[in-house]
Amino acid sequence: MMGKIKIAGLIVGLVGNGLMAYALYTLLGGAGCATSLDPSPCEAAMTPGMIALPAGIILSMVGIFMGGGFYVFSGLFIAIGLGSMAASAFTDMGEMQSFGWLFGGMFAFFGILPLLLSGVVKGKVAARQVEAQRLIQTGRKGIGTILAVNDTGLTINENPRVEIVMRVEPVDGSPPLELRKKVIVSRVALPRAGDRHPVWYDPADHEKWAFGTDMDASAPREVRELFDLVRQSAGARPESGNMVDELERLNALHSSGALTDREFAEAKERLLRR
Repeated sequence: MMGKIKIAGLIVGLVGNGLMAYALYTLLGGAGCATSLDPSPCEAAMTPGMIALPAGIILSMVGIFMGGGFYVFSGLFIAIGLGSMAASAFTDMGEMQSFGWLFGGMFAFFGILPLLLSGVVKGKVAARQVEAQRLIQTGRKGIGTILAVNDTGLTINENPRVEIVMRVEPVDGSPPLELRKKVIVSRVALPRAGDRHPVWYDPADHEKWAFGTDMDASAPREVRELFDLVRQSAGARPESGNMVDELERLNALHSSGALTDREFAEAKERLLRR
C-alpha cells in the first residue's frame, strides 16, 4: 500500500513539475510585453501560465509529502531551470534574455547535482553489496573481535564515520590477523571494543573484507551458521594452544558445514604442523 502511495506521489509531483516548467516558460516569455505599446495580446498569452504556476506549486508539494520526496524536490528545481532557459531560447524576453539563461541554468544545476551525487552513492553501495556477496561465497571465514573504534571526525546525516580495528581469528585455524575498515555507523548503535562479529575476507587482499552486524531470516545457511558460531564463542573459547580442543572445534565446524572438506583438511594440517 505504501509503495503505491509513493508511486502516486511521484506521478503527482512530476505533473506539478511539468506545470511549473510551463508556467515559467509562459510568464518569462511574456516579459517582452513590458516594453510593448499594446501589451494586451501578451497578457492573454500569459494567463495560462498564471494559472499553471500555483497549480504546479501545489501539486509538487503534495507529491513530495505523498512520497515523491527527493526526486520531486530535485525535479522542481530542474523544471524551473528548464522553463526559464526555454523561454530565453524560444521567446523574445527583451532585456531579460540573458537573465533566463543565468537564472534557469543555476536552478537546473542545483536540481541535477543531487541526482548525480545520489547515483554515485547508490552505485558505491551496490558495488559494496556485490563485493560482500562475493566474499561470503568465496572468501575465508573468521570470528572478529573489535579492538578499537576510532573517530574520523566525519559525520554524514548525523551518523559518524569511524575506523574499525578488528582482530580476526579464521575458523580454519589460520593465524589471527588484524583488519581495519572505515564505515558509517548509526549514532544510536555505535560499535564497541569487545564486540564480536562474523567476518569474511579475501586471503589474497586483506583490504577486502566484510563483517556482519545483523542477520536476516532469509540469510543463506552458511551465513546463519557463522553467526551461530560467533554467539557460541562469546561465552568461553578453548585455549588456542590445546590441540585436542582445537581439533574438536575444527571437526564441529566441518560437521556443521561451516568448513568445506578442503578448508577442514588445510586447517587440520596447519594445526598438526604447529
